[in-house]
Amino acid sequence: MKKPAMLLAVAVAVILFAGQRAYADGCPASVGSPIGNASACYLITINPDLSLSFGSSGSVFLDPAGDDPLLEVINDATSTVGSIYLTGPGVFAFNGDGLCSGLWSGAPAGCPFDFTTYAGPTTWFSGYNSLGNYGTVNFTGGLLSGGSTYFSLENLPTGGTPSTIPEPGSIFLLGSGLTGLGALRRRIRRA
Repeated sequence: MKKPAMLLAVAVAVILFAGQRAYADGCPASVGSPIGNASACYLITINPDLSLSFGSSGSVFLDPAGDDPLLEVINDATSTVGSIYLTGPGVFAFNGDGLCSGLWSGAPAGCPFDFTTYAGPTTWFSGYNSLGNYGTVNFTGGLLSGGSTYFSLENLPTGGTPSTIPEPGSIFLLGSGLTGLGALRRRIRRA
């Protein structure tokens, strides 16, 4: 009689907690530590279908002029994401007053994270054009499923796509397949 009751309790707990996020908020401004004029982060969510959702609440701009937004990326997908490609007018048009520029009170310890002064912990930028209308935000070691991090940009992004990192099982299957093809090729040559 105790075993069915225990199984029922476990099943109820799984159902109740399945929808809850298992990570802490990656945006320091959202947890009571404003950075410059930002009291929140502009939220970029990587959805389970690997699409992106954009949204915000509160003041997200570091600069009182209404630029240099603080952004948080949350990975709700089941796979690790290596980077996100973002687009928007002047998004990567860095002018030196980002998150880690030293201009904003409350900037995180350990700044600067890169030479642009806009990167946050475990992030770096690549592939942005001279107008800054597109570029890639890379995650050092990948952004794990359920993980989050933050950074700043010059303007708010309007679109983009994530790029996943294959999990070890897929890499093993690919390696096994290539090994098998190599062995088959040697066998055919000998025959």
